[in-house]
Amino acid sequence: MYNVLLLANNSISNANDSVTVSVLWRVGKLEWVDRPALVDVNIPSNFSFRLVSGSNVTITVCYGDNSPCNESFVSEAKNSIFSVSHA
Repeated sequence: MYNVLLLANNSISNANDSVTVSVLWRVGKLEWVDRPALVDVNIPSNFSFRLVSGSNVTITVCYGDNSPCNESFVSEAKNSIFSVSHA
């Protein structure tokens, strides 16, 4: 279990909140569904991957070309398929 604290403040006020996050299932196998092969420059490429199991998982996809990484949160994954596009 993890306690996550959220804080915000300025010169005249502040606010906070917290939530307890529990990890119920370990991250299971991560596998390609549609693996990218050759990618043309400036042409969108699509690929998919499956997360077999896990709870409260943050998935990060980085392309290695100095573009921003894509990040998403999954509260529960059971053979969940994710599709990603990149140009």
